[in-house]
Amino acid sequence: MALSDRWVLKPIASDEFTVPLRVTYRRRETSGEVDAEIEHGVLKLSPSRRIATLRGEPVALTTKECSVLEMLLRKKNQVVSRAQLEQALYGWGEAIGSNTVEVYIHYLRRKLGANLIQTVRGLGYQLGPMPA
Repeated sequence: MALSDRWVLKPIASDEFTVPLRVTYRRRETSGEVDAEIEHGVLKLSPSRRIATLRGEPVALTTKECSVLEMLLRKKNQVVSRAQLEQALYGWGEAIGSNTVEVYIHYLRRKLGANLIQTVRGLGYQLGPMPA
């Protein structure tokens, strides 16, 4: 039974919820989907290994920077809202700082170039054109 085919009744036991998620993740992991490298021009990211390269040179990223960059790369032709980025940064129940997303966007711009991540006023962020 696929994870999307399951009904969850409240209250739920945590195992009833987390076990199917782990099974789905393992299935993705063994299929190689998780290890797939994501590219945007000369920028490459291996999310599972948390390794980014820009023009073949390694770029040191923190876990949270990697999460933001991965979300932007996976939705590279779409605007990603602040709420979506917060969800990528934090698990359930974690406190979210008021300007956390902006801070990590700033760090990524400093490391990868000011024009890589564009602000779409009132909507969120998206990847800009990457020079070859």
